[in-house]
Amino acid sequence: MIAQQIWSLIKTPEFRLKEYFHRRPDPKFDWHFCSGEDATKAQEGYQKLEEDGIVMLPGYFQGTMLQELQAAFDKSVADQWCKLNPNSLQCDEFFVKDPAFLRAALDPVLLDIIGRYYKKKFALGRSCAQRLLPAETGRYGSYQWHHDTRGRQIHLMVLLRDLAEDGQRMSYLSKSHQTYYSYLRGRGQGSRFDTDLREHPEYKDRIVEVAGPAGTVAIFDANGLHSGNRNNNGGRDQVTFCYVSVRHWKPQKFRRAEVEALQEPFKQVVTLNPKHELVD
Repeated sequence: MIAQQIWSLIKTPEFRLKEYFHRRPDPKFDWHFCSGEDATKAQEGYQKLEEDGIVMLPGYFQGTMLQELQAAFDKSVADQWCKLNPNSLQCDEFFVKDPAFLRAALDPVLLDIIGRYYKKKFALGRSCAQRLLPAETGRYGSYQWHHDTRGRQIHLMVLLRDLAEDGQRMSYLSKSHQTYYSYLRGRGQGSRFDTDLREHPEYKDRIVEVAGPAGTVAIFDANGLHSGNRNNNGGRDQVTFCYVSVRHWKPQKFRRAEVEALQEPFKQVVTLNPKHELVD
């Protein structure tokens, strides 16, 4: 442990400098994906995201759009059992399965919130559709307090079924998103913070529960501390889009016709990812 601490002292200045450049805005970037009343909504959402690291939009997707997302989700996760997460189904490649996913990921108001936050170009870096089934309570993996070890990165989570605050929701510690971590706390098991939360019971008042009616959207900075919760109080259907500005890109496949029909800057939210692939 002493050797790890010494190595962390050596590496931390470089680690934090990289994070600084990762966060630095681009003054030439125009992040306006919408206008008028929608832009006003986006500004309000951005201010909440900037202040707390998370903004909740209860029942954001409704009606036909929500129904299409639910149907697309059901098809995507069917029989996709997750080997690493008990009692769950997961699909990490779903944009080619149904156009509803890309429409949700490129919603103008939601992108405008994210653009105002990043203040630089960004794109879809990863995505995941996940169904959590009832499970025994446990603290392991992402079901501990943690940050995602990728620095500033925005995640957009859509709840596709009603989720109670005592269910298998995600919990987020507001105002924890601006931290520059040491090398030790920014890598692997060092990023787990369950002990820290137990030692600071006053943090309880800052916890935001990502719950609400179907169609609810949560936009959050994954550098902030958050934790999943496994229990037997129902399940959770969610689709998560991860927007990346500089690094940590993952391969993403999209339907060529859908992407080529997009206007700028919506198209760049797909094509800026150097690992994106267009398929017919």
